[in-house]
Amino acid sequence: MTVLAMSIFLMFYDMDIRGKVVRDIVKSISLWSLDIFLCSSLFDAYLNPYFKAHYF
Repeated sequence: MTVLAMSIFLMFYDMDIRGKVVRDIVKSISLWSLDIFLCSSLFDAYLNPYFKAHYF
């Protein structure tokens, strides 16, 4: 999985994006990606065991 993530990152690392709309979308995703990852890991750590115990 890490190799796949690294290869995707390296494919887009040096890409020149000319479209302003696409550039703004990619920029906003990159700025929020750490926050998205941290929220996801919090959900996995705290809420997943609760849902597994009560619903599955």
